[in-house]
Amino acid sequence: VGAEVGLLSLAFLRCGYALGQDTALTRGLTLGMGARIRVATVQVRVDYAIIPLGELGGMQHNIQFGFAFEPAPKPAPDIPGAGGQALPAAGTPAKP
Repeated sequence: VGAEVGLLSLAFLRCGYALGQDTALTRGLTLGMGARIRVATVQVRVDYAIIPLGELGGMQHNIQFGFAFEPAPKPAPDIPGAGGQALPAAGTPAKP
């Protein structure tokens, strides 16, 4: 069971509890955070989590990196009047 809170879709804080792990509350509690950054057409994601190891003691630290590549945007079609091109005057035949 867990929850996540995001800030402007850039930074995230996470908290959860692993059910059935141990009876002590701190044994099943997990914490994490993440960040997501877009650079040109690449989305970069970094996640960190800390997970207690229960009866073994100690903590497990997870770090994850992710990359998503998106295609470059397609150029706009060449439309008369777009991009600084003048439209023909009224009553003037259009050029083919």
